[in-house]
Amino acid sequence: MNKKNLIIGGLVILVLLLAAWLIYTTTVNNSKINDLNNQVSIEKEIQEQEKAEIKDKNDRLTLKNIEYRNNWDKYIKVQDDENYVKIALGGIKNLQVTVNNDSEYSLDEVVINVNYILANGEIYETQNLIIYNIPANSFKIEPAAASKTNPQVNCVRGAKVMLEIISVSAPKFKFCYPYNNGNPKDPFKCNL
Repeated sequence: MNKKNLIIGGLVILVLLLAAWLIYTTTVNNSKINDLNNQVSIEKEIQEQEKAEIKDKNDRLTLKNIEYRNNWDKYIKVQDDENYVKIALGGIKNLQVTVNNDSEYSLDEVVINVNYILANGEIYETQNLIIYNIPANSFKIEPAAASKTNPQVNCVRGAKVMLEIISVSAPKFKFCYPYNNGNPKDPFKCNL
């Protein structure tokens, strides 16, 4: 009977050790699972916060771009250098045209009507001048073309000049003037 009791006692100890080991490993595994769940939750919170920050940044950028597009004439201006030569018989020579870009984006192309005005106020001639690649917060100067009616002479008849922007293309902030997409809140947004 001693041997039997010894075997039973050994089995009881073995069962108790096995139960203790199961309780310990279950506790450790539950703790690890909780730690992993907490870590996943923290990572999800960080990702959600990063998404919210990106959305906020994109919303601010969108509002800024809408401001530039809807009020483009505050940021994009054209002017002549006022140092062109006025010829005594009524002509303008060596006209330089400047596009000022006070936006944070480069402009791909600005098309300008250069109107040569006679002393009586009539428009004598209109030329298109295209100026490409105007840097952000900068300006670019280009010479106006020679007369269409007399290209051999580097002079155009007229007493003064009137400049008018007729087209602007700036894909960096999806600006296409005079294109109108039909949206009254953002009419000059082009779908590039």
